[in-house]
Formats: sequence, C-alpha cells, structure tokens
Amino acid sequence: MSANNTKDEAAETEEVKAAEAKSENAAKKAPKKETKPESKPVQEKCGFCVYMGPTIRAAIQRGAIFATSRDKTVKGFKTLIEKHPLVGELIIPGDEVAKARIKLDTPGTYLSESYEKLNGQIN
Repeated sequence: MSANNTKDEAAETEEVKAAEAKSENAAKKAPKKETKPESKPVQEKCGFCVYMGPTIRAAIQRGAIFATSRDKTVKGFKTLIEKHPLVGELIIPGDEVAKARIKLDTPGTYLSESYEKLNGQIN
C-alpha cells in the first residue's frame, strides 16, 4: 500500500504543479488592468499666512508668520490696515508665499510696487 500511496501523492503533486503553471500562464497572458492614480483630495486653503511687507516698528515685522487664515489675520490688524492699507495687500496666504516672493523681487509687479510704496510711507 505504501507504493500506491507514493504513486498517488506523486500524481497529486504533478496535478498541483500543472494547475499552478496554468494559473501563472493565465495571469501572464491576461491583460493587466490599468489602475487609475488615486485622485488627490481637494486641499483646503492654507491655515497660515505671512506678512511680506516692510517692518513697521511696534506693529508688524517682515516675515511674520500667523497661524490663522489670511482673513482672520487681516481682521486682527484692522487698525493698522486703516492707517496703512497696503499692509493688508502684503499679508499673503501660506500656499501663495513662494509665488509672492518672486513677485516681490520682480520690479514693476503689484506686490513689488506695494512694498516700495509702503516702505516710503513708513520711513
């Protein structure tokens, strides 16, 4: 009986190997499904902003970072903005800081002109 069992086990092993080979070949031949890239979630507006204007003593410093949205920050500086309206224009949302820095360094842009005009008013 042990000889028969060995033959049966060998036959079973061969069948299993053949089935595995078929499934591997089928997987290779089957057209691959294209996976769509995951869509990125819509990002909310940045939760911080940066003042990119000149320093105004005892009021606001160039490069100051505020951990609130631009709207809330502008409301907080209401009295300063009433006195110097360009301060509000130079408070930049966090997601726009990189572009704004380039614009500040480019003569003739609105941000560059606003910075220069405000700097002239306070000095």
